[in-house]
Amino acid sequence: MDPFLETILMSSAFRAATGQGKGTHIYRAKGSAESNKTYGDEKLQFRTAFRERIKNECRNYRADRFNEARWLELIERVRSELSRDFPEILHGGKLRVGTVQKMLSLALKFYWKSGEAENKPFWPPLDAQVIKAARKGLEARDQRISWKKLEDAEQYARMMRAIDTFAKNRGFADACDWEYGVWQTNDEL
Repeated sequence: MDPFLETILMSSAFRAATGQGKGTHIYRAKGSAESNKTYGDEKLQFRTAFRERIKNECRNYRADRFNEARWLELIERVRSELSRDFPEILHGGKLRVGTVQKMLSLALKFYWKSGEAENKPFWPPLDAQVIKAARKGLEARDQRISWKKLEDAEQYARMMRAIDTFAKNRGFADACDWEYGVWQTNDEL
């Protein structure tokens, strides 16, 4: 992929995955005695590391090598390693499962839909639009979850299995194809 386009792809995926909302900020608050430069440098180091990590995972990704357990293990590995390496800048000292799944799935979706890779993400990016569209297929306890606050990998997996079933019941090959249709039409299929 052209380096310029790949930079735009990773920047877009990062912004979408770390989109800020009340109670979902990924960065800790700046300390009162801390300079803006120091705080900004820490955020830049994290942002660069997160983007590079996801870019490398996307380049090595092969859909035929993944099953649910391997996908969840990859998300957890990325989450725990970045949390370990950057606890000083992250809110609560760690990344959430929801943030990592969104960044990884969305970056893979960008590669897939740009024609750079024929590999779909194992599961599509979980976001508010997907949850809203698939709400009828989710258990009551999962219908109001915010993906930005999602920390439980088992809850994420349970929701994605339900969304995959929901999509297949509507005639789609899988949740990725369904999610892409939802995104294109902004419709509740």
